[in-house]
Amino acid sequence: MSISQELLSSEKGRSEDCAPSQERSSEERRKLRVLVYLFFPGSGLGRYTHELMRHFESTKLVESKLVCLPSYHWREEADYAVWPNLFEIGHRIPWRRRARFLAGQVLNPARLTRHVREFQADVVHLSVINHLTFPFWRRLMDRTGVKIVATAHDVRRGKAVIHRGYEDRQLQAFYRRADALFVHSAAQVEDLIDFANVQRSRIHIVPHGPYDYGVPRSPRTELRSKYGWPVNKQLALFFGNIRDDKNLELLIRAMRHHRDRVHLAVVGRSGGGPHRGIDEYKRIAREAGVEASISFDDRYVPDAEIPDLFEASDWAALPYSREFTSQSGVLNIAARYRRAMLLSASGTLEETFRQHDLGVLVTPDDENALTAGIKTMIDRVDSGSDYEFDSYLEHFSWEQNIRKTVEVYQEIVGV
Repeated sequence: MSISQELLSSEKGRSEDCAPSQERSSEERRKLRVLVYLFFPGSGLGRYTHELMRHFESTKLVESKLVCLPSYHWREEADYAVWPNLFEIGHRIPWRRRARFLAGQVLNPARLTRHVREFQADVVHLSVINHLTFPFWRRLMDRTGVKIVATAHDVRRGKAVIHRGYEDRQLQAFYRRADALFVHSAAQVEDLIDFANVQRSRIHIVPHGPYDYGVPRSPRTELRSKYGWPVNKQLALFFGNIRDDKNLELLIRAMRHHRDRVHLAVVGRSGGGPHRGIDEYKRIAREAGVEASISFDDRYVPDAEIPDLFEASDWAALPYSREFTSQSGVLNIAARYRRAMLLSASGTLEETFRQHDLGVLVTPDDENALTAGIKTMIDRVDSGSDYEFDSYLEHFSWEQNIRKTVEVYQEIVGV
């Protein structure tokens, strides 16, 4: 089916045909029907959505289903309803992958709209916002009468796809149209108001829960040996997708002053596209004279291996830039595995750290501050400092997230 045919198909039907529930029984009316939409197959957004779906199963107030790509990473282990019929955006050839990404910006919101009718959804919860094509799919979605909410993990977009001005205007228009928006901090609330003039009453703060990948498969010393990491130094772990706004270059340069006491393990795949690749960071390490004190492991890490990485490490490094405004999945893994963190005082991350002592907080984008922070982190680990992991995990839980999320659904639907 061509793009134009898909759009025509999505426009068929009137809003009254999918009114949430003239055909439902009284028993069904007691449960809200929610479609959660994910445009990407994996990454941090995918993991967050997977956890959200898993924890929806704990409430009897919602019947949820995930609308996703055929290549969704957690499809095999999903114990929740999945509709994997979005247009696949992945491809091994770069130019075809780019073409599919752009086509998906039109096709996938249209497919979502059709499934809203089929599922008789009360709420659509967007984990990814296709703001690039918002003028095209807004009309389709409005005709269904469904309530639209979104989690604004990043309030603003760091990189433009086509044109910055146009894309900002469409993202702002979506935020103002949405019935409710979820964020992870008061800083993001203020950013939404500043960026898009969104009414404060439609913005809701929910915690980003911890990520539990199971238990480590081997003791620390065996894991260090397996990965080729030294056992006579502290090990700092820089983990996850490597993007420019995560400040790996700054961390590498700050390592010059601590190469004798700490080894840095960089584990994760380069973000690609406009972001620098691993070879560039290896060059920076050579120029800084710290090549022997840094290990690079450029790959996608399977879930079962993640506990091993944190078991092998002494602390986690998150020296992110001021431009990084979302909550961090890595923070929520480190907290779960009780690993102290060296973290930049930027936006949401600073707000989180101010509530619970999870390590060392430093001024973002400042090499001298980061250098001093590394020394403090090393000293705290050596002295066996205690951290407030238990209180953090209790406060920032998925149970709290789901409770607040469902309350918002009920409020906007009016049940």
